[in-house]
Amino acid sequence: MKDWSSYDTIVIGGPIYAGQIRKEVTAFCEEHMELLKQKRLGLFICGMQEEAVVLEELQRSFPPELLETARVSAHFGGEYNFDKMNFLDRTLVKKIAKVTTNQSDIKEETIAAFAEKLNERSGKEGDPHDSSKERSDPPSLGHDRRLLLLRHTLLGKLL
Repeated sequence: MKDWSSYDTIVIGGPIYAGQIRKEVTAFCEEHMELLKQKRLGLFICGMQEEAVVLEELQRSFPPELLETARVSAHFGGEYNFDKMNFLDRTLVKKIAKVTTNQSDIKEETIAAFAEKLNERSGKEGDPHDSSKERSDPPSLGHDRRLLLLRHTLLGKLL
């Protein structure tokens, strides 16, 4: 992986399978904890969980120190797309979730609110992630504030 220490904003997340986020995400967070706590941080999970389960899974997916320092955290919804699943995944979804057709519950408004919150000025004196002037243009990967997006698979779309 390339050096990401110069990035101001980092978004970390991924899908929840069997109640857990990918172990690579957990390992990355633990390995880079101190640097991540110094960044403008957004954390998310994806999946087709019921709302009552989402908060618990979000809390389990990331270390408490990161959840406390993150500017925003959210559940982006999910989808079952049988056309993209392998045989084992299709079988598991049919047995466990009792779903047999494609379903989508991608929370577009939540994703937009996440991006807006992540990019707003904090209003805190001396915040190194706030620029001295408001920007009217949206941030992009080529802009002065670069965004590093770490993900395993995120529903094929984000921000």
